[in-house]
Amino acid sequence: MRSGGASMKPRDGGQIQATTESEIWEEAYQNVRRSMGRRKQLLGFFDWIGEEKTVLDLGTGDGLDIQALEEMGHKRFIGFDISHNLLQDSPHKGVVGDAHKIPFRDGSIDIVLANSVIHHFDFPRMASEIVRVLKPGGLFCYLEQRPTLARSILDWFTMQKWVGTIIPYLKHRRIALSEEIEDYAGGLENYPNIAR
Repeated sequence: MRSGGASMKPRDGGQIQATTESEIWEEAYQNVRRSMGRRKQLLGFFDWIGEEKTVLDLGTGDGLDIQALEEMGHKRFIGFDISHNLLQDSPHKGVVGDAHKIPFRDGSIDIVLANSVIHHFDFPRMASEIVRVLKPGGLFCYLEQRPTLARSILDWFTMQKWVGTIIPYLKHRRIALSEEIEDYAGGLENYPNIAR
């Protein structure tokens, strides 16, 4: 699992000298962008939820889900991430913190959104915090990428070290994907505890 690191400035075309594990992950994350159109498509079900609900975006990173929700007409959101560096790149003010200790009152949030981040956390601890902060009848929205043939092929190429020397984007994607795989594997080791 990653943790916050020192200040960095990403995506400006300049070189970033990442030194800690956290900084290396943040650099990879900031260089591996998903399209806003696909993001809006994934979040499309929010249209029936209503624009006035407070959404806590758990693991918001640089706030792309919040940006997509805002462009879709939603008005009340809170970005929450362990990385101060990534939150600095968000156009919205965010809260730095640990998902295992969410710093909000009991029953204060309508919806908790967790898009492709669950594998970074100790699920039982995080789940108890989500339940605590949700209002009665609140929603927990958990999204993960659906495996497709195209994605499997891209992941295979991404994991080939030689590809990163030819296509720099895939070098960053390999770093991010390697940690994702490690975190998913850790989650599977804990599955018997989660299933109870």
